Amino acid sequence: MRESIQCRKNNMLARAALSFRALDTFQLEVLGCAPSTSLLLSGADDAILVNTQFLRDDAAQLAHTIAASGKRLTTIYISTADPQAYFGLGVLQAAFPDAHILASGTTVEAIRRQAGARVAHWGGILKHNAPRCIVLPRPYDGTSLQLEGRQVALHHLEAALD
Repeated sequence: MRESIQCRKNNMLARAALSFRALDTFQLEVLGCAPSTSLLLSGADDAILVNTQFLRDDAAQLAHTIAASGKRLTTIYISTADPQAYFGLGVLQAAFPDAHILASGTTVEAIRRQAGARVAHWGGILKHNAPRCIVLPRPYDGTSLQLEGRQVALHHLEAALD
């Protein structure tokens, strides 16, 4: 599949945002296209995923890509309460039940408030691609995530998706 200009732009932005020491150790992949972009940061054995896609089919493809990498998904971090970031959580949770699912307390509360209305709105439009359930991340208000013993600043990961 040919990569769109927007996808290439997202990939360049992500690499620029993560051009700090951790990039020497970790591999960065931007998966999907704006506005439904996921970020996979991988070490030798483990990986962190930021955002899970909007459509169930895209989330399933994302899960397949991660599983095929052979990496252990340790953490799924949701960066925003926009549905394109969290609608795919049910699919990813089923595929990687041991992964910690985290988001800031503000994001968790916004998802809790808005999810019902968002599913009601999008369910009829997306049909089989709508989420079957909403998975609420665990509130996490730390400033970094750990990957293979190294700290990765959340603001670097979030900036990679802007």
